[in-house]
Amino acid sequence: TLDSKSDYYVAVHAEKIVDYDRIDLVYGGGHTIFQTIDNEGPMISRFDYLLDGALSTSHSPGDFLTGVPRTSNLVIVFDENVILDQEGTLVLYKKRIDEEIQMISTITLFSDNGVTGNNTQNIEIDFDDDLENKTEYYITLTPGSVKDFSNNEFAGVVDATTWNFRSRDEYPPEYASHTPNPDSKVEGNREIDLSAIELEPIFLNFNEPVVAGRGTIEIYNAAFGALVESIDISDPDKIFIGDNSKTIQLLPNREKLE
Repeated sequence: TLDSKSDYYVAVHAEKIVDYDRIDLVYGGGHTIFQTIDNEGPMISRFDYLLDGALSTSHSPGDFLTGVPRTSNLVIVFDENVILDQEGTLVLYKKRIDEEIQMISTITLFSDNGVTGNNTQNIEIDFDDDLENKTEYYITLTPGSVKDFSNNEFAGVVDATTWNFRSRDEYPPEYASHTPNPDSKVEGNREIDLSAIELEPIFLNFNEPVVAGRGTIEIYNAAFGALVESIDISDPDKIFIGDNSKTIQLLPNREKLE
């Protein structure tokens, strides 16, 4: 079977063709070129993500991508030039923390002002709202939403895995609480009852999982504002952070706190 919209040629070699009397073909040789008709719809080559007009990242259909900038323009790159259908739609979904799927936006490709690239290979989408922080999304496209110049329709994207990605985490972790909490042990002042916590580590709790960065954790005397200990965040003897943990376990020098 010949491929759609492909160039072929047929070569004729004189020594391979004779008549019934074994006389060679008079014509010395040559070839002819022809092209098959285009009877297949356009296909997606990849998805690009543009940040301030420049390529930030990309992935192939079916590959899950992480780290997409929240302000990205999304680009569908087809294998040929395409024409937007007047009724074709794109739908953006997000997966919530509770694993429920929520429809975020529906765009009519042909008429939406945020969609550009009609009659080209690249269809660019600029959503009205930025993506949410560290959120998983997927996108569907209705069958026939675009077609090629031979009027062959695009098969569409109708599942949750062909075009799926997670937006970048662009917010720093936030401190949530700590234990032991001296405020819960005393009233009217910030003195720490060291005898009550002498054998306990200090736990710093955040709103999301954290890993060690760079810098120090500093412990001050609340009464005088004096620095009593500075601990490097990378010190394995004093700092412990579990895998995918929201908590930093800190082991200060108790002698310095007394």
